[in-house]
Amino acid sequence: METRQSASAGGGAARRPDRLARTIAKKLRRFRTSHIDQVILLNQAGKNNHQHICESLELFAREVKPEIPRRPEHQAWKAGVMSGAIQLER
Repeated sequence: METRQSASAGGGAARRPDRLARTIAKKLRRFRTSHIDQVILLNQAGKNNHQHICESLELFAREVKPEIPRRPEHQAWKAGVMSGAIQLER
């Protein structure tokens, strides 16, 4: 399996893409308690070519996205925040 540089998710060390996907999934699981339900994938930075970007998106969809379940309790919390019924700390 090919290795690539990753500065953001792995501290700059070359990693195998499958290990990087598991690392990202692990980090996203830790965000659940903060009610984070959106992330920005910045895979167009650096010297990535179109093929690498497509492979990265496919890997994310296959290995990471299934780790992010749609939880009804989170959807209810989000609806409460959006309607103003739940006030967030400032």
